[in-house]
Amino acid sequence: MGNMILFTSSVLVWAGYAAAQASSGTFSVLSYNVAGLPELLSSGNPATNTPLLAPKLAPYGIVNVQEDFNYHAALYAGDKHAYRTATSGGVPFGSGLNTLSNYPFIDLQRVTWSKCAVGSGDCLTPKGFTLLRARVDTGVMSTFTISTQMLDPSQLTSLLEMQTLLNSSGAPAEGSSALVCPDNGAALSLTATRFNNENSAFLNSTGYPLSDHYPITTTFTYSLSTSRRLTDLAGGSGGTWFSDLPSLPSGTPTLTSITLSGANRFDYISLTLSTGTTFKHGGTGGTPVTLTLSSGERITSLRVDTGSYNSDTRVFYVGIGTSSGRTLGAGTQTSSTVTWTAPSGLGLKGIYGKSGDGVDLLGGIWA
Repeated sequence: MGNMILFTSSVLVWAGYAAAQASSGTFSVLSYNVAGLPELLSSGNPATNTPLLAPKLAPYGIVNVQEDFNYHAALYAGDKHAYRTATSGGVPFGSGLNTLSNYPFIDLQRVTWSKCAVGSGDCLTPKGFTLLRARVDTGVMSTFTISTQMLDPSQLTSLLEMQTLLNSSGAPAEGSSALVCPDNGAALSLTATRFNNENSAFLNSTGYPLSDHYPITTTFTYSLSTSRRLTDLAGGSGGTWFSDLPSLPSGTPTLTSITLSGANRFDYISLTLSTGTTFKHGGTGGTPVTLTLSSGERITSLRVDTGSYNSDTRVFYVGIGTSSGRTLGAGTQTSSTVTWTAPSGLGLKGIYGKSGDGVDLLGGIWA
């Protein structure tokens, strides 16, 4: 268990838009194996050390912990982060992976490796990784936490290919520059400004480390684009992630028409650009209504209503307003509603969120 490979990376930030949105900001991420194995399996003293290290996590905006097993209650009792993942269990039931965050979660997935190395201690717990999206003040951050000694490489490859498709609409062409973390996007510039071993901050009164692994931190700064902005998201956890942002043409794209379709709930949305590109997300049902924009007309407001369906939150209604005062809507309005207004000079040119046979989660892209 002591030979685990620990890997944590923050791979993407989507810049969101709110009424009091700042144009730049900073956040920190800490990765720390807290050595929470049962006393009989541990090389340290987790019963004593866990309550001591827990308060020391406070300065970090997002903390990804590994080996958070049998002393999870003590870890959370001494921590003050507002948002924390529920434990998946101690040894031998849980993965030991958890996240403590100052920012609310948008999505959390736990995946167990399909293979482990019998006889090495690698199969004592269901190891794997977590994928979590947490909303920073002005965006959404994707964070991986991986704890493993042996794994099926194809399983990790499939995950990374899926994320590449989600974030970049396809793998880079052969011969192109390597992807790096952080990787700037159309909506913001992201820079890792500090990478540090925080060992000196996690010592006991005699100067001895509180874990047999080093705590590693990275500080990120970001600045938002003036020509691409994203709204917040409204909806639930179902569906598959999508984003039109990587597919938007450079410059100032022109939206020519929008189609909304819904009935008891909202079914799908389709946007067509002057280039002929069409973005469509959701199902196939409902009654479609279409608005063709006039020259110079922009969609300047986006309304999303949500409600409960099959024990989850779904998008029930979507409405838009234009710079010429025209409106369009589809679905069923609810009391749970939010309306976003475009920044000056921008208009709705794409969307992002999650969809399947309908739309589960939705936000707008201003450009």
